[in-house]
Amino acid sequence: MKDPKSYSPHWSQLKRNISASFFLVSFIVLIYHGIADKKPPSNTPAYLIAHGIYVGQVNEIKIQDSLLRFPVTYLPNPHTTGKITRGQADYVSINIDLGPPFDHHDVKPQPFDSPVSVVIHAYGIENVQREWSDINEPSWRVEELTAIGLRQYTSPQNDGGWGYRLYVPIDPKATTPKGGPIVFTCAGSARGEPNRCRLRYQHPQGVLVEYYLSGTLLSNWQQVHSRVLEVVNSFFVD
Repeated sequence: MKDPKSYSPHWSQLKRNISASFFLVSFIVLIYHGIADKKPPSNTPAYLIAHGIYVGQVNEIKIQDSLLRFPVTYLPNPHTTGKITRGQADYVSINIDLGPPFDHHDVKPQPFDSPVSVVIHAYGIENVQREWSDINEPSWRVEELTAIGLRQYTSPQNDGGWGYRLYVPIDPKATTPKGGPIVFTCAGSARGEPNRCRLRYQHPQGVLVEYYLSGTLLSNWQQVHSRVLEVVNSFFVD
């Protein structure tokens, strides 16, 4: 019996066909996995759906070990750095409705399109000792704003960048859930009033909560802070 290799033209063609077929199948598999693993662009409907978030329904998502449930009136915007896992995210952002007293407040916050924007992070920590230490630095120029219950700290640079001014409640009993100072860190025009401020605190469930507000809302900081705490706490599932 003849060795199949003796039919060299046919055998060579068969080997080429097998190699081509194998290459084609491998290429198709790679393309399929590449498409399947590709993340949709952030801030798109496909990105929301990949996280299990849908418009017009109650949504649930886990941030670290905390399960959050958002009613229909609040649409969470999830963000994940690596591969997306349905029902989980690294952090989620959401705009907070301040309620009737603030409906007609003359604010034009940037870059957010709502007076208060909240971000709930899986990572990050409120360092209480450092926060207290920072506001006790002797380089701050301090002014008491008794009319609104805040103490204003202005940096020597006063250049308008984030942290050029801090605002801390005068009342020492006004603290974060972890016992740290309530510190509004602000940015604005150089030597001018702040146009944007943020505050961070550790939620009792461990995640870091950060919220942004227009500088014009500082005069109502107590109402804003109470409202943010109330709404954020309502999202957590026990």
